[in-house]
Amino acid sequence: MNRMSSEPLDTQPFGAPHRVLLALCMAIMVIDGFDTFVLGKIAPLIAAHFDVPASALSRVFFMQQVGLAIGAFIATPLADRYGRQRMLAVATAGFALTSLCIPFAPSLQWVGMARAVAGLFLSGALPMVIALLAESIPQAKRATCISIAMGAYSGGSASGGIVAAWVVGSAGWQSAFFIGGALPLALLPLLIWRMPESPQFLARFNAGSIGTPQATPLLHSLLDGRRWLTTVLWAMTFLSMGSIAFLGSWLPTFFQVWQGVPVQAFAVLTLVAFSGGLVGTLTSGWLLDRYPALLLLRIAYGGLAISLCLLGQIPFAAWFFVGILTAWNLCQSGGQALINTFLSRVYPVEVRSMGIGWAGGAGRIGGIVLPSLGGLMIEGDLGLGKVMSLVALAPATVFLLTFLLPTDAGGQSARRA
Repeated sequence: MNRMSSEPLDTQPFGAPHRVLLALCMAIMVIDGFDTFVLGKIAPLIAAHFDVPASALSRVFFMQQVGLAIGAFIATPLADRYGRQRMLAVATAGFALTSLCIPFAPSLQWVGMARAVAGLFLSGALPMVIALLAESIPQAKRATCISIAMGAYSGGSASGGIVAAWVVGSAGWQSAFFIGGALPLALLPLLIWRMPESPQFLARFNAGSIGTPQATPLLHSLLDGRRWLTTVLWAMTFLSMGSIAFLGSWLPTFFQVWQGVPVQAFAVLTLVAFSGGLVGTLTSGWLLDRYPALLLLRIAYGGLAISLCLLGQIPFAAWFFVGILTAWNLCQSGGQALINTFLSRVYPVEVRSMGIGWAGGAGRIGGIVLPSLGGLMIEGDLGLGKVMSLVALAPATVFLLTFLLPTDAGGQSARRA
């Protein structure tokens, strides 16, 4: 395993060990983003394979989100106890093996069960990566590296569109899960032998300050002096990640049902608009180092609410539809990246992975509640415009919640924690 320099972290130059760490974290995020969101991009094809209506996929999305929620609350405290690098390797092996089982599922129920198990492992990767980078990268490059890793996560999500557009048509929907399982298995040896552990975690481990991850002490440590802040942040992640899960699960299906847009055609246009999400994610850390966090969050989620309303009103064939889709990607990806980086500044090292992960767990619960409404919306034939206006209420509420956050939250003092 690579080790970082023994120099104080913020005085280190950004060197080869940091680059190796960033590259490995990016690879994990690409695969994690692909595996988490690929289901929504090929959902109509899975429904057709099992000869069920599209609304029947609600059960599968529900089970996946349950797994993601449970995993977020279980896996991340273990990373604070046993180390980020070790638990990342376990998580990667877990979702790789479960993904490889899905193509052999005999029924839609088995697909849902496999996605639930995969979710247990998938949900821990992102908060562990953010915590690892926050504790391993010198201050001058820290926010930028976290943003790059989040950009890789968005890239992984978009790569599911590439598979949906050009691979599954000839190789079948099963090919998406073969890819999603084979890639992390290929990466696993590098995670075991080349990924460095967090120097801050190692310092605590060597000092003997690692405790048993019991629920009550952990929750007390998490909330100590941060009860109101944590409550507001959990509400924000519930709505933000819930709406992301909802749209990732149902948006291609909505456009197929109400505008007759083929899955492949929507996937291609989504790939074109992916640039917006990538820009939003990659610039979030850079912007956070220069402008007030609350201002950036309000711009992102206000813009997201507006773009969602427009997506429901502008025809898919309109020449400027791709611009609106790009704006949606920019605000959605950038907004969530801002929240994730913000979380890494708020919580100290002893509960950082858990603080990010449990906020993500609240978001995963949102990912259970909101996507479960998609099938009901289709069955009720609400129409695309009304559905998108309803979904826009989530980011609009996040916008309002930012006014409840302390003005100094995520400031310089938290940055040095």
